[in-house]
Amino acid sequence: MPIQTQTQQLLEERLSVVPKEVRSVICGDKLNEIVRAIQIDFSLTDIQSNRLSDEILLTLLFFYPTINLDNRILESLGIDTEASGKISSYVQQSLFAPMSGIYEQTNEMFVTDEAKSYKTVPEVTASIATPNIRTMQGDIKATSQEDLLKGKQETKIDDDTPRWGNQT
Repeated sequence: MPIQTQTQQLLEERLSVVPKEVRSVICGDKLNEIVRAIQIDFSLTDIQSNRLSDEILLTLLFFYPTINLDNRILESLGIDTEASGKISSYVQQSLFAPMSGIYEQTNEMFVTDEAKSYKTVPEVTASIATPNIRTMQGDIKATSQEDLLKGKQETKIDDDTPRWGNQT
Protein backbone atom coordinates (compact mmCIF):
# COMPACT_ATOMS: atom_id res chain seq x y z
CA MET A 1 0.00 0.00 0.00
CA PRO A 2 1.49 3.39 -0.92
CA ILE A 3 2.64 5.55 1.99
CA GLN A 4 0.24 8.34 1.09
CA THR A 5 -2.63 5.90 1.29
CA GLN A 6 -1.35 4.44 4.58
CA THR A 7 -0.87 7.90 6.06
CA GLN A 8 -4.21 9.16 4.80
CA GLN A 9 -5.91 6.01 6.10
CA LEU A 10 -4.25 6.42 9.51
CA LEU A 11 -5.35 10.07 9.69
CA GLU A 12 -8.91 9.18 8.68
CA GLU A 13 -9.06 6.32 11.18
CA ARG A 14 -7.80 8.56 13.94
CA LEU A 15 -10.30 11.28 13.02
CA SER A 16 -13.12 8.74 13.23
CA VAL A 17 -12.25 7.73 16.82
CA VAL A 18 -11.51 11.11 18.41
CA PRO A 19 -14.26 12.72 20.48
CA LYS A 20 -16.80 14.78 18.55
CA GLU A 21 -15.53 18.02 20.13
CA VAL A 22 -12.09 17.39 18.67
CA ARG A 23 -13.52 16.38 15.31
CA SER A 24 -15.53 19.61 15.14
CA VAL A 25 -12.38 21.68 15.78
CA ILE A 26 -10.46 19.81 13.07
CA CYS A 27 -13.25 19.85 10.49
CA GLY A 28 -14.53 23.34 11.31
CA ASP A 29 -12.95 26.76 10.92
CA LYS A 30 -11.54 27.19 14.43
CA LEU A 31 -8.15 25.62 13.71
CA ASN A 32 -7.64 27.69 10.56
CA GLU A 33 -8.72 30.88 12.36
CA ILE A 34 -6.26 30.30 15.20
CA VAL A 35 -3.38 29.47 12.85
CA ARG A 36 -4.15 32.54 10.72
CA ALA A 37 -4.23 34.80 13.81
CA ILE A 38 -0.87 33.41 14.95
CA GLN A 39 0.57 33.84 11.45
CA ILE A 40 -0.38 37.52 11.49
CA ASP A 41 0.68 38.19 15.10
CA PHE A 42 4.07 36.50 14.72
CA SER A 43 4.72 37.32 11.04
CA LEU A 44 5.01 33.66 10.10
CA THR A 45 5.61 32.64 6.50
CA ASP A 46 3.09 30.43 4.73
CA ILE A 47 5.42 27.46 5.17
CA GLN A 48 5.72 28.13 8.92
CA SER A 49 1.96 28.53 9.12
CA ASN A 50 1.42 25.18 7.38
CA ARG A 51 3.91 23.49 9.68
CA LEU A 52 2.19 25.01 12.72
CA SER A 53 -1.15 23.74 11.45
CA ASP A 54 0.38 20.28 10.94
CA GLU A 55 1.81 20.20 14.48
CA ILE A 56 -1.49 21.28 16.00
CA LEU A 57 -3.41 18.77 13.89
CA LEU A 58 -1.09 15.92 14.91
CA THR A 59 -1.60 16.93 18.55
CA LEU A 60 -5.38 17.19 18.15
CA LEU A 61 -5.35 13.68 16.67
CA PHE A 62 -3.36 12.40 19.69
CA PHE A 63 -0.23 11.50 17.72
CA TYR A 64 1.74 13.68 20.13
CA PRO A 65 0.96 14.84 23.68
CA THR A 66 0.10 18.48 24.29
CA ILE A 67 2.84 18.79 26.89
CA ASN A 68 5.71 19.14 24.40
CA LEU A 69 3.91 21.22 21.77
CA ASP A 70 6.19 24.21 22.40
CA ASN A 71 9.31 22.15 21.63
CA ARG A 72 7.79 20.77 18.44
CA ILE A 73 6.76 24.30 17.38
CA LEU A 74 10.30 25.50 18.11
CA GLU A 75 11.84 22.77 15.93
CA SER A 76 9.24 22.75 13.18
CA LEU A 77 8.96 26.51 12.65
CA GLY A 78 12.63 27.33 13.30
CA ILE A 79 11.76 30.24 15.60
CA ASP A 80 13.19 31.37 18.93
CA THR A 81 12.22 29.85 22.28
CA GLU A 82 10.28 32.89 23.45
CA ALA A 83 8.09 33.00 20.33
CA SER A 84 7.46 29.25 20.40
CA GLY A 85 6.46 29.50 24.05
CA LYS A 86 4.01 32.30 23.31
CA ILE A 87 2.54 30.47 20.32
CA SER A 88 2.21 27.25 22.30
CA SER A 89 0.58 29.10 25.19
CA TYR A 90 -1.92 30.73 22.82
CA VAL A 91 -2.74 27.38 21.20
CA GLN A 92 -3.09 25.70 24.60
CA GLN A 93 -5.49 28.39 25.82
CA SER A 94 -7.47 28.68 22.58
CA LEU A 95 -7.78 25.04 21.55
CA PHE A 96 -6.78 22.61 24.25
CA ALA A 97 -8.00 24.35 27.44
CA PRO A 98 -11.68 24.18 26.42
CA MET A 99 -11.16 20.43 25.85
CA SER A 100 -8.75 19.89 28.75
CA GLY A 101 -10.66 16.94 30.16
CA ILE A 102 -10.28 15.10 26.88
CA TYR A 103 -6.55 15.68 26.61
CA GLU A 104 -5.69 15.21 30.28
CA GLN A 105 -7.37 11.80 30.38
CA THR A 106 -6.51 10.40 26.97
CA ASN A 107 -3.39 12.13 25.70
CA GLU A 108 -1.15 9.10 26.00
CA MET A 109 -3.90 6.60 25.18
CA PHE A 110 -3.73 7.14 21.44
CA VAL A 111 0.02 7.77 21.16
CA THR A 112 1.04 4.35 19.92
CA ASP A 113 4.36 2.88 18.91
CA GLU A 114 3.06 2.92 15.34
CA ALA A 115 2.51 6.68 15.49
CA LYS A 116 5.85 7.29 17.21
CA SER A 117 7.69 5.60 14.34
CA TYR A 118 6.54 8.24 11.83
CA LYS A 119 8.94 11.00 10.93
CA THR A 120 8.40 14.33 12.60
CA VAL A 121 6.87 17.15 10.60
CA PRO A 122 10.22 19.00 10.19
CA GLU A 123 11.90 15.84 8.85
CA VAL A 124 9.15 15.20 6.34
CA THR A 125 8.54 18.79 5.23
CA ALA A 126 12.07 20.18 5.25
CA SER A 127 12.49 19.97 1.49
CA ILE A 128 8.89 20.60 0.45
CA ALA A 129 7.95 24.07 -0.77
CA THR A 130 4.44 24.22 0.74
CA PRO A 131 3.90 21.29 3.09
CA ASN A 132 0.51 20.63 4.59
CA ILE A 133 -0.74 17.21 5.63
CA ARG A 134 -4.30 18.21 4.83
CA THR A 135 -3.44 18.42 1.11
CA MET A 136 -1.07 15.51 0.57
CA GLN A 137 -0.50 14.74 -3.07
CA GLY A 138 1.40 12.26 -5.15
CA ASP A 139 1.70 8.53 -5.54
CA ILE A 140 4.30 7.29 -3.09
CA LYS A 141 5.22 3.71 -2.35
CA ALA A 142 7.90 2.09 -0.24
CA THR A 143 10.33 -0.09 -2.12
CA SER A 144 10.46 -2.54 0.78
CA GLN A 145 9.44 -2.84 4.42
CA GLU A 146 13.04 -2.05 5.43
CA ASP A 147 13.12 1.07 3.25
CA LEU A 148 9.75 2.12 4.63
CA LEU A 149 11.09 1.97 8.17
CA LYS A 150 14.14 4.01 7.14
CA GLY A 151 11.95 6.60 5.43
CA LYS A 152 13.19 5.87 1.92
CA GLN A 153 10.40 6.09 -0.60
CA GLU A 154 10.14 5.84 -4.32
CA THR A 155 8.12 8.73 -5.73
CA LYS A 156 6.66 9.06 -9.18
CA ILE A 157 6.59 12.73 -10.11
CA ASP A 158 4.54 13.80 -13.12
CA ASP A 159 4.73 17.55 -12.56
CA ASP A 160 6.20 20.14 -10.18
CA THR A 161 3.65 19.53 -7.42
CA PRO A 162 5.30 19.11 -3.98
CA ARG A 163 5.34 15.47 -2.87
CA TRP A 164 5.99 13.56 0.32
CA GLY A 165 9.11 11.41 0.33
CA ASN A 166 12.37 11.64 -1.50
CA GLN A 167 11.94 13.64 -4.67
CA THR A 168 13.64 12.23 -7.75
